[in-house]
Amino acid sequence: MGIFGFGKKKNECIISSDSPLANMTAQVIVENNCSYLYLSQTNTAGEGPAASIIASCWIKNHVNVPDTYSPDSDMKRGLQPKIPTMYCGFQEDLSPFKANQLEIVWGKEGVIAYLYDSGELICVIPYWANQDFNGYSKYSSTDRFPTIPFPLGNPESNTLFKRAEEARDFWKQDFSLLWGSYQDAYLSELEGKYGKHVKYYAIDGGNFPPKALVTFEKDDLKYAFTVGVGLFPQPNADMYFQDYQVYECIELGFCYQVNYAFDETAVLSQISSIAAIPWECNVCLGHRHTTNLQVDTMHDFAVMISDMDVRVAESQFLKERNVNLLWLMPIGKEVYKKLIAEPPDYSYVDARIAKSDIVLRGL
Repeated sequence: MGIFGFGKKKNECIISSDSPLANMTAQVIVENNCSYLYLSQTNTAGEGPAASIIASCWIKNHVNVPDTYSPDSDMKRGLQPKIPTMYCGFQEDLSPFKANQLEIVWGKEGVIAYLYDSGELICVIPYWANQDFNGYSKYSSTDRFPTIPFPLGNPESNTLFKRAEEARDFWKQDFSLLWGSYQDAYLSELEGKYGKHVKYYAIDGGNFPPKALVTFEKDDLKYAFTVGVGLFPQPNADMYFQDYQVYECIELGFCYQVNYAFDETAVLSQISSIAAIPWECNVCLGHRHTTNLQVDTMHDFAVMISDMDVRVAESQFLKERNVNLLWLMPIGKEVYKKLIAEPPDYSYVDARIAKSDIVLRGL
């Protein structure tokens, strides 16, 4: 792809990239004599528009823009606004981008879009972008103009430079080898504790990233564990935890009595769907969080309990990799209401934690 001209079309996409983990697409689009980085949610349901825009971040102008410029007229015509030159950094640089010099790098969690030009980081749309904050650009010199992104700064002032470089290195890995090593080691540890696995389900649909759900039976209990979810950090963990590296990667566990009667296949299918929630909904799952899990008429929900608190599995493999095992403990509607109340009532959950009890038991 070469240099795209300006003024020939309303807009023109010069580079596009799909997230390896989430249903997201990042695009650099030239329109109205300026370039924007778009982050869109792709629609996989087959209904409605193919994509909906999550955030659009101005990168740079390709013409000089007077101080008197008002974005209103352009926006009324459906055009993205330019930025007055007085608010721009590198004001003499109006050159168009060359597609073969651009690179979109996804964050390790798959929802931050980093844009490089000739190996230099120039624009970022993070997962905390919203209507009031649309990202960072090298070519911004202020955040005071209503539609301008924050200045990107430099590696000393903005930690996103370091995270971007870590992401570049992360995605250079051979994930087929990484998955094989992770799967073999974790499965071997689980079998050492719970015996040979009973069933193995691939829950990735044959697509990247690889994931599995494995079941075990020991004494009068059955266990189900996800395998591979912990290879990738969840979005938003750093928004909730100061030491987020301890909580950003998870695996799920589920334990129930052998003689408990319920539709096991349906519940395991729900668990595989829960494992995809972080990347489908741009959220971080953690200790005491709740989710829908319809086991039977008495259990419509589940609360997540960290194994760091109950110490049931105590996986050395996960501990060494900072992967947090979350047990899905089924609960009824009344307990669920208490957990989501303001303030929440955790007495039931805390009592179960005190007993290290995460088992779904029959009457």
